[in-house]
Amino acid sequence: MTGRLQFGETEENTGLRERGGMPEGQIMFVDVDRLAEELPYPIYGGYVELTDQDPVPEVAPERIALREENTGMSASYAFQWWVFSVVAVVGWVVLIRRELRDAREADARGPGNGETGDASAQDPEGPRDPVAPAQSGRPSRT
Repeated sequence: MTGRLQFGETEENTGLRERGGMPEGQIMFVDVDRLAEELPYPIYGGYVELTDQDPVPEVAPERIALREENTGMSASYAFQWWVFSVVAVVGWVVLIRRELRDAREADARGPGNGETGDASAQDPEGPRDPVAPAQSGRPSRT
């Protein structure tokens, strides 16, 4: 018998999570420690992946058919990432252009005329006291 020596598989060293619902006689991981609890004899901390056997047994283990993969799902996911990449680059360019435009407009207005929300920044005569008359001789605005 010839094979590859493998370590036992667990959730920690494979990064996969144990899922129930496996068909009878199949396991998700080759968890040697868990299998040792179920077997009546001692086993080592690994397993052998069979690559060749001489003499060949009369009844070979049955191969399990691989399931068909839906390439449409994978292709649509790959396409989705390309679209996301284009949207990210175009969005970045649009944001940079908008910031540059806003900066040019702010420079054209001159200092102190920014959009601060302060009424004195928008009114060249400054804030008005609604009770006191305006200094220009006009009545105050209320």
